[in-house]
Amino acid sequence: MPQAQDTKGDLKYYIDLLLQRRLLIGVAFIVTFLMIMIDYIVTPPTYTAKAKLLIEPERYTNFNTQTQEQEPQNLYFQTQVEIIKSEPVLSLAAKSLGLQKGTPDFENMILKLKKNTSVERVQDSRILTISVKSRNPLFAANAANAIIDSYIRFLDEQKKRRISNITMWLQGELTSLKNKVEQSEMALIKYVEQQEATSNSDTVMFLGDPSDNAGTKALSELETKYITLQIELTNLLQKYKDKYPLVVQLKNDIKALNIRINMMKQAMLEANKKRIQYLMLSRDAQLSKDLYSMLTKELKEINVFGEIGYPTATIIEHATEPVNRSDRSFVFWFFFGIFISAIVGIASAFVADQIDSSIKGESDIERFIKYPIIGTLPYIEELKGKEPHRLLDILNSASSQVYVEMLRLLRTNLKYSFVAKEGKVLLVTSTGENEGKTTLSVSLAYILSITGAKVLIIDSDVKKPAIHSFFKAEQVPGYTELLIDEKLDVSTVIKNNGYSNLFYITAGRQPPDFAELLDSQRSKELMAKLKNMFDYIIIDSPPIGIISDAAILSSMVDGTIFVVKANGYPREHVMRGIKSLSSINAKITGIVLTHLDKGKGYYYRDYYYKSYYRNK
Repeated sequence: MPQAQDTKGDLKYYIDLLLQRRLLIGVAFIVTFLMIMIDYIVTPPTYTAKAKLLIEPERYTNFNTQTQEQEPQNLYFQTQVEIIKSEPVLSLAAKSLGLQKGTPDFENMILKLKKNTSVERVQDSRILTISVKSRNPLFAANAANAIIDSYIRFLDEQKKRRISNITMWLQGELTSLKNKVEQSEMALIKYVEQQEATSNSDTVMFLGDPSDNAGTKALSELETKYITLQIELTNLLQKYKDKYPLVVQLKNDIKALNIRINMMKQAMLEANKKRIQYLMLSRDAQLSKDLYSMLTKELKEINVFGEIGYPTATIIEHATEPVNRSDRSFVFWFFFGIFISAIVGIASAFVADQIDSSIKGESDIERFIKYPIIGTLPYIEELKGKEPHRLLDILNSASSQVYVEMLRLLRTNLKYSFVAKEGKVLLVTSTGENEGKTTLSVSLAYILSITGAKVLIIDSDVKKPAIHSFFKAEQVPGYTELLIDEKLDVSTVIKNNGYSNLFYITAGRQPPDFAELLDSQRSKELMAKLKNMFDYIIIDSPPIGIISDAAILSSMVDGTIFVVKANGYPREHVMRGIKSLSSINAKITGIVLTHLDKGKGYYYRDYYYKSYYRNK
């Protein structure tokens, strides 16, 4: 048996599924689309007001003892973004909007601004865009302007506070430096006085100072004289003894001169030390003066800068009251609604397909049953509410030409798949009740008989017999009586209702053991006899899913037509019925799909055939 395919990857299957469920898809689409558009209409619009700021990095240097490194630009701007959204700035904005601090409305306003305010940096620029969303467009504009004004005010306050701190620090340093300068100058003066130094307008001289040219010249003369005396002493010692008066006198002079030279050198050394000390005191005093002057200059610059109050943010665009809503563009929402509605519609079709697993059309049979479709038949509208015996009259009327053409197509398919193999006996069964099995049996017998073939219909559904009602005949005697009574003449049970080549055997009574009768030798002999009498025998059997009669009969026939009602039994039941036939090696000729909706695969044929006959 061909196996049903579980997956649904075939494109044709999905296309057919969407076509079959197009009404559901349409309803789901319309309902979803209406809900989305109603939501668009009833939801209060949201407006967005935008203001723009030009952010300049601070130009003022912070005068601390250590120089701070400048922040990277990205970090700087991100810092400003967080400051704008901070509670101090939003608090100032809430005050600007007329709310009093400490009230519930004030706190709620801060939370509202924090939630609905966004700050974005314009790419590759120093411009920040402040956006405020609100249901009220005027409030959105006022809030955005209040935030940028509060941000600038916050920066100015911070700057003034910082300048004030720097000024106080500088003033304290200046006072300390001023005292230090005074102390350094007093220490220098006192030192000069203590050392009895002499000074003119440019220089200060100490006693024995090497920088004194006269002292240096005197020392040089003494050292020259000392050398001269040493030479004379050397010459005298070559002539005289050490105690010679002139030698003794010269030695004494040299000794005295040496003492004088050493005293002068000592005095000059002391003078150098004093000058070094003086220079140190003088440099310390000058350094204090220079630092004092520098801080005084910086203090003046800070005072000037503080008066100017140069801002680091400039408003380049105030927020104006927005006219158009920002949350939902009508065009966008319209196409968004179409997109979502289409998804919901398609999804509903697949959900419905999972819930309703009945066979919908030919694609389902090809997909799941995997047996050939030898015919498709619509529901006969003319038969609805009328007696079954009108079927043959309806088939002869002009209104059923489409149905008859479908029967002819079925007949042609049977000739290729069934008659070509010299088949005569054909079993018609289905999954369950009310699938059009008996209607198909009678219709097929009729369409075969009008070709000149001698056709017999046997009603083997003794529990729910129906053939007699189609021919308006008595149910008894029938097929049951032929199986039970071997002496009963077949010709007395076979009936004809005015159609020369169409004959039928009704079901007869319902015996308690009909399945045993079907499986008896008598049943086989009877079937062999009937084969010799007719060109085709069509057996209308009970549904395969209800009782076992159809399974028994399928082993005695040349072929089996399995009837499937569109939108009828779940495909699992249909597949189970076919599997039951396959398990006993029944010859399944093909599938006939009945009750096919004209809107699901039948419309084209209907239009074609009606147009054809109208033109005729």
